[in-house]
Amino acid sequence: YGVECLFRFYTYGIEKHFQQETLCDHEAGQLYGLEKFWAFLKYSRQKPKINPKLEEILKNYKNLEDFRVDDASFPQQLFLTKSNYTLEAIAAAVAKNSGTSNSLKPNEEFSVLGRIGIGLAIVGSVINCMLYNVDGRHRDVIFDRFQGVELDVIEERTHFMISWLHRPIIFDIRTRPRSVPSITEIKDLQTINITLRLDDEERVLPSIINEVLKSVSQFDAIELITQRTLISRRISELLIERAAQFGLLLDDISITHLSFRPEFTSAVELKQRFLVEKAEQSRQANVIAAEGDARAADLIGKALDEVGDGLIEFRRIEAAEGIANQLSKSRNIVYLSHGSQMLRNITGAMQ
Repeated sequence: YGVECLFRFYTYGIEKHFQQETLCDHEAGQLYGLEKFWAFLKYSRQKPKINPKLEEILKNYKNLEDFRVDDASFPQQLFLTKSNYTLEAIAAAVAKNSGTSNSLKPNEEFSVLGRIGIGLAIVGSVINCMLYNVDGRHRDVIFDRFQGVELDVIEERTHFMISWLHRPIIFDIRTRPRSVPSITEIKDLQTINITLRLDDEERVLPSIINEVLKSVSQFDAIELITQRTLISRRISELLIERAAQFGLLLDDISITHLSFRPEFTSAVELKQRFLVEKAEQSRQANVIAAEGDARAADLIGKALDEVGDGLIEFRRIEAAEGIANQLSKSRNIVYLSHGSQMLRNITGAMQ
């Protein structure tokens, strides 16, 4: 049966004869291979869509009877009463009725794997955008585009959110030391520089610190140095009370640096240097005086050995003269008794 026979039976739509002729042809051992199939399609009014993948499937078959879809032979599928010949129908027939392998090409396998990988990547990206982590010693609040900031405080772990609707705002709750310098005057009109270490952002604190540190003006320079612990505690109490009005909690406050003006510091250093030099000179003077006294005692001892006690009497007369000179300037009248050598007040003169 040639191409004309197939075309004639197909044109007149004699399905019964077409089936019989096909079966007879199969029984007679005549095979309609791929060449006959292409020729038949040339004269067919319902031409299936041929693509490279369909060609790859058809190359594995030489008999039209091998193509069975829904338990019907391939020619039956070309009639109007049945479904059209499609790639899906051929693939189903191959998987069902043939032992020939219908595996895809390596390029096609990579193409399928690529599509699966792209799909998984998209799903993973969406999930990743909807999850976020809150690390240890951090807290989070959620900003909702419609409701504003939510009041719930979120602790550390992995959380879920809607990426467009929600925006997480993460805060670091660890203690972060910060140094704030300030210049103020004290009781003795000296200007000092004080640096405080505390924990908070540089927005509200500098203003209240400068205000609170003015409380040290009641102390002088000596008290600032000797009573540093008391002053630090006083400043801490004032700062905590003042910061509470802004909703701030201060964990630790301490004075880390305290310095005076350069002029005052230089004057103190010069004074200390003068006191040190004065003490050194006084020590040397005492040494010299002691050496002089020792030398004088030695000379006096030698003089007494040589001339007797005349020198002692002379020193006594000088001492008595000095005493008499001092007493003469007194408002009271006194006299020196010759017998007892005692000073007596003249009570009659006082009366």
